[in-house]
Amino acid sequence: MTANEPTITDDSEVQELHKQLHKLEKENEALREKLESIPTGEALDITALEAARSKVMNKMKVGRQSSAGKALSAFIKELSS
Repeated sequence: MTANEPTITDDSEVQELHKQLHKLEKENEALREKLESIPTGEALDITALEAARSKVMNKMKVGRQSSAGKALSAFIKELSS
């Protein structure tokens, strides 16, 4: 340890830190279980992606034949394959 590092000498402080650690471990486990329960590999909603593409292209004021439009279409195609 260096001189700048805090030290814990009080038993009650150590016990409090153990309680906090235990609480955080429980929260971590709950979040891990929640994460594991999220389904993976679900089919993408291509219709929603195409709608988003149209919305983005309208905001950018570009059409499907523009570079941006083609890039978005290629991206959606790649996601769906």
